[in-house]
Amino acid sequence: MSESSSIRVRLLQTLSVVLSVGLLLIAAAIFLSSSREINEVYDANLQRAAITLEKLLLHEEGEHDAYVAQAKLIQNEIPPEQLKNYPVLSANLDAILRNTLEANESVYLPQLEKRDDEYVNALVFTVKHDDGTVLLADDSGIQIPMEPLGYSRQAFANQEWRVFVERGLDKHSTIAVAERVDMRDELIWYITLDSVIPLLIGFPLMLMIIITTINYHFRPITKVAEAVRLRRADDHESLQITDVPNELMPMVKALNALFQRVSLAIVRERQFTSEAAHELRTPLAALKTNVQVAMGRLEHSPAQDDLVAIDNGITRLSAVVDQLLIIARVDSLESAQLPREHFNVHQFCSNVIGDVAQIAYEQQIELSLVVDESLQLSQHQALLEIALRNLLENAIKHAHASQIELTANQTGQQLILKVMDDGVGFADDILSNATERFSRGRSTQVEGVTGVGLGLAIVKRIAQLMNAELTIENGCEKGASVTLIIPL
Repeated sequence: MSESSSIRVRLLQTLSVVLSVGLLLIAAAIFLSSSREINEVYDANLQRAAITLEKLLLHEEGEHDAYVAQAKLIQNEIPPEQLKNYPVLSANLDAILRNTLEANESVYLPQLEKRDDEYVNALVFTVKHDDGTVLLADDSGIQIPMEPLGYSRQAFANQEWRVFVERGLDKHSTIAVAERVDMRDELIWYITLDSVIPLLIGFPLMLMIIITTINYHFRPITKVAEAVRLRRADDHESLQITDVPNELMPMVKALNALFQRVSLAIVRERQFTSEAAHELRTPLAALKTNVQVAMGRLEHSPAQDDLVAIDNGITRLSAVVDQLLIIARVDSLESAQLPREHFNVHQFCSNVIGDVAQIAYEQQIELSLVVDESLQLSQHQALLEIALRNLLENAIKHAHASQIELTANQTGQQLILKVMDDGVGFADDILSNATERFSRGRSTQVEGVTGVGLGLAIVKRIAQLMNAELTIENGCEKGASVTLIIPL
């Protein structure tokens, strides 16, 4: 199953994309919100700076007017002839009235302290009289455009500036305050990054939490899958799983319904097989008797060969019926129903070899037994006898061998029964399917020999009932070996 077809993977991919897009949208929202708020605050600061400059200018002008008024009062109270006796006072009064100081510094151009602070130097201002006279300015020397009124974004002094211009309250001056745009943009990016970086750092943690949550809530699916995977092929009982989510209940109910239908179909199939075999057994026995009687009467007749062929066909058909009855009976059993019997393995194997010895003798095949006489086993003896007899008969009838050896030995907690022959072995293309029903593993290898294809299928089913393992292998040069590994 590819990862692209996994609901878990697709859900994780979808949530990852949604989180990523959400993170980008949050970053964009933070950037836009920060940009709007910072621009509003800094624009308000520009306007407040302009108002402050205007108040400062009015204050300076008020003080200057007071000086001028006092100077005029003194001049009016002291006659000019007496002022000549006070040259310093006369000079200062003249200087005030001429709008200049003795130090030759403008009253309206105070010298500000120059600072290297980047943020302080990012703000410049200028106050001009309508006649072009600079009434107040910073020490940067930057010429700020005095129009248009209000807020604008302009480029001068090799920088982008946010400019605020307004007319003074005296209606004869214009105030301009400007701030570098790059300082605003830098602050906006700092605020955005400070807000987004914690989200980026927490993104892997969120993914881990999502993955853990998804895996936790997918456990019922895994539990159902594991329950189905571990079921035996002959187990058709309903699934008994607790804490199944509502979303999984339709699937569990569908599986249980399927198991019931399969169970009913198998029961009907077994009943049909058993009944058909029973119905065929008696007619076949009667037919075989009639053919043998006819063969006795027509011993030297030309029809003798045909009667022999009919008799062989009836024999094969009877064998099929017998195997069908066996497999129907074996299929109806369950592992828990098997009664165990304690018996000697050597004696047991000797009896089975004795049962097939006549068939081996007729085929001129040598049978040998290698079993420890003290070896004991506790198992269903009748079923194991059927399995072992089928293995031996399969080798005798279809292997085209000259020697067949049966060995039994104990390895740990396992009994290993092995039937080996020096015959033709199994065809490579059907070796993996040799235990399937009606699969003729070696019959096609031997000319004139036909089989039903149920012998190894019966052994496989018996092995399943005994929780045993059945393996089939071809020899290195010739022959084959069939191994039955039975737990003790």
